[in-house]
Amino acid sequence: MDIQRILLIKKMKNKVLLFTFDFEMFMGLSGTIDNCLIYPTDRLLKLLHECKIKATFFVDVAFLVFLKRNNQVEALKKVSDEISKILENGNRVEMHLHPQWIDAVYEEGGKHCFFKSYRYYKICDCPSEIVDSLFREGYSILSEIGYKFDRTYSIKGYRAGGWCVDPFEQIGKLFNEFGIIFDSSVIPKGVVSGELQKYDYSDIQPIPYYYFKYNVHSPNNIGPFLEFPISTQLVQAHRKVCRFLERKLHPSDAVCFGDGKSISIFKSEKVNTLKFYYSKLLKREYEFASLDGFQSISLLSEMVKNNDLTTFVGHPKSLTNRSLECIKYLGFNNLSMTIYDYILNI
Repeated sequence: MDIQRILLIKKMKNKVLLFTFDFEMFMGLSGTIDNCLIYPTDRLLKLLHECKIKATFFVDVAFLVFLKRNNQVEALKKVSDEISKILENGNRVEMHLHPQWIDAVYEEGGKHCFFKSYRYYKICDCPSEIVDSLFREGYSILSEIGYKFDRTYSIKGYRAGGWCVDPFEQIGKLFNEFGIIFDSSVIPKGVVSGELQKYDYSDIQPIPYYYFKYNVHSPNNIGPFLEFPISTQLVQAHRKVCRFLERKLHPSDAVCFGDGKSISIFKSEKVNTLKFYYSKLLKREYEFASLDGFQSISLLSEMVKNNDLTTFVGHPKSLTNRSLECIKYLGFNNLSMTIYDYILNI
């Protein structure tokens, strides 16, 4: 065993950070490739390089398929070149899948895409033939990009669009066929019951990782797959209020880099103001380790302090100046690596 590996394992006994980013467009009005993918990812890669941080990027392969099927040659090349840059900087790319790209169209004469329907937002809403087709074609495009970087490169991980991985059996068969060994879709204690996005992980405990077979809700030590849940912690109401007030004092640090719109904003859903503030600010609840928008460095640091392994999630399109501050601060005194590299060392 070489000295570098010995030092790595020794360091892993302390705190390890898994920075993960979903490389995707917005799902309401897509935004432009330059502002949602290229510009923010370039800024992020520069920071990761300076801080010697290695990260995992889950690439929305359904978007790659959309570009290819619509003969968007220049756009696909631009995105592919950015993915190559991610790899060249020592990071990993894995699979992400938002099947609603099946119903996407380009604005006439514009650079944005919009969605005629969200009937396939959750993978469980998709006919098996659509899932199979998107997965295979997306895997092929992403693998080709990885092959150009390293002829031995192979995709090992997956994250479900909207974190809606249930029922896993539908995608698990493709895991076996294509050699996917880990998933990172679960948000322990997380529950969302919206019209489009829907998941219930309330029965899953906040643990660093676990093995499973064909059900992410049933840890199984002899299962063939690993789940790396996005880390969560219970946050007191006053901590959320402090973060809200700080955001109001530093509005420029809360502006996302991307120029698209999320589904909820695009649909102009009305929110009961009092109910909204109660649920988001005045209630003690679990929050996941997000790097998007305006985050509290102290809250994220507390999460790292309380866990030997912390899995963060962010989206280049939704990062802010505050996001970059958080990443720099957290990565300075902790070991960070890709999920696959971590697996190789456990």
